[in-house]
Amino acid sequence: MRTSTWWRSSRLWLVLLLPALALALAASSFRFSALYLRWEWSQPTLLRAPGAYTQTFSTGTHTLQRTVEVGVAAVERAVEVEGEYAAGGTALWRVALDFAAAPDQILATCEIELEDAAGIRYGVRGAKVNADGDPDSTWVHRGCTPADAPGPTVDFDGQVREADTTRPQRWQVVTSVAVPAGVEPTLVRVMWDRPGYLRLTIPR
Repeated sequence: MRTSTWWRSSRLWLVLLLPALALALAASSFRFSALYLRWEWSQPTLLRAPGAYTQTFSTGTHTLQRTVEVGVAAVERAVEVEGEYAAGGTALWRVALDFAAAPDQILATCEIELEDAAGIRYGVRGAKVNADGDPDSTWVHRGCTPADAPGPTVDFDGQVREADTTRPQRWQVVTSVAVPAGVEPTLVRVMWDRPGYLRLTIPR
């Protein structure tokens, strides 16, 4: 009897509580998507063949857009790439990517990674040695643009700086990634500005 009486007397408050809970959940979801996911790699675009990628990004003072065509030319095992070798317990993979874009597109700052079937990511830095077997400290260009013609860049104050040398319309970048021995990469990741990034399947 007491339980039945409590339910009857509290029914109105329970009805009012449900919308409040819904609003709280919605606010929490908004904070997660608008604040947290904005600063993470949370918006992948999958390309199963060479294709175009368009991304809107902010320099801090301007909102701009980049459009670039990207394709995987090759991802293959290698002994040496640009003077770099795999450290013990790892295997070196040569990564060749084809790019095409107008010379005015801002593409200089980018990261290239390999991803395995479990979603584990491997970057272009680390787990490499030089010809003497020492940790490799040689500077190697690892970006997505030609080393001698990267195109326009963004200054620390968010202003766009025009390039001194015009970047070609098409070019290829070759880099390397060391992964644990026995691991087979399945995707290439190309990333400029969070939260969007590219996932490219590796031709077999």
